Amino acid sequence: MKSILLSLLCIQSVFALELSFNNHILFPQDFSIDAKAFGGLSGVRFNPKTNEVLAISDDRSKLAPARFYKFTPSITDGKLNLSPKEMILLKNNEGSNYKKYSIDFEDIEILENGNLLITSEGSLRGKTIYPPRIITFSSEGKYINDLLIDEKFTPVRDNGYFVSGIRDNLAFEPISVSPSNNFLFFSTEDSLVQDGDVATLKAPSTIRISKYKSTGTTFVPMTEYAYSLGPIESLDSVIKATGAQSGVPAILALDDDTLLVAERTYYPLVDKTKVLLFKVSIAKSTTDVSPLKALKGQKITHLKKELVSDLDLFIKDLNKDYQFLDNIEGMCFGPTLPNGNRTLIFVSDNNFSKYQRTHFVIFEVK
Repeated sequence: MKSILLSLLCIQSVFALELSFNNHILFPQDFSIDAKAFGGLSGVRFNPKTNEVLAISDDRSKLAPARFYKFTPSITDGKLNLSPKEMILLKNNEGSNYKKYSIDFEDIEILENGNLLITSEGSLRGKTIYPPRIITFSSEGKYINDLLIDEKFTPVRDNGYFVSGIRDNLAFEPISVSPSNNFLFFSTEDSLVQDGDVATLKAPSTIRISKYKSTGTTFVPMTEYAYSLGPIESLDSVIKATGAQSGVPAILALDDDTLLVAERTYYPLVDKTKVLLFKVSIAKSTTDVSPLKALKGQKITHLKKELVSDLDLFIKDLNKDYQFLDNIEGMCFGPTLPNGNRTLIFVSDNNFSKYQRTHFVIFEVK
């Protein structure tokens, strides 16, 4: 994140990910702001300059116009709490609300000048195809510009089938700017059509993590790297894992060449979400795959990944009335606790479902 500077000692602690449970916050299913549906929280960021936590909603302008929320953080008895503050509507380049289903915002990043970068997965579901986008907004939701996106991500349909580009609902999800402010990272949630199959029980998929460089006024394409997602871990048997789907919902840049990557797998038959955290490093030997239009069948060196934490270890610390991880989509570093340790915040997307809840899970990084 651009606005957060990590000392070498803090970075080493994050790499070790010595987490301890701090707090969790559940919102009622009927909670609303300004009489508008609340939820769909898919990306989250803390702004220490304004002491606000921002959370983007992935409601496709369906229940209410495209929007993000502001929360005020506070610390009581060493516990981090978040209080809803206001809702900000996002405007298109004409200054109007986005049309229904034309946008699918997924993650949010705060730039050094206060502007926002927000990813959109686009949509392949209707007659009109909406490509994935990364959009710059002002802090109050005014459209500024779109970042340049390589054509390999553009969905291409032939005879009713998509033959290249993003997959529906598995497109641009996580985004993060390095602490130096010099680089931007983002990725798809799973593989592009031309890069191979999605992650399965038997084999991983290959997704692209893109690295952009700063020009001082915007970010432009630089390199891309291949990341192995999965394979999906079976719980007790292949049967229970039937229909499971994995993806990368969130990343955080720890420095110019190191990322914290969250992998989330949902097992529908047992209604379980599993979240693993990895330290991912760009080495000199890592292949820059940006020139390759397709990765399937290519001999390349993937990003190095190292498992550093399994959030299952903390399920026992959650409230007994909601003692499981839900649809975790957002991740960010939060305020510093009185003891000097940082917080790490996760948020789950309630999908505007009566069976799910908006759930913040907060850890202390020792």
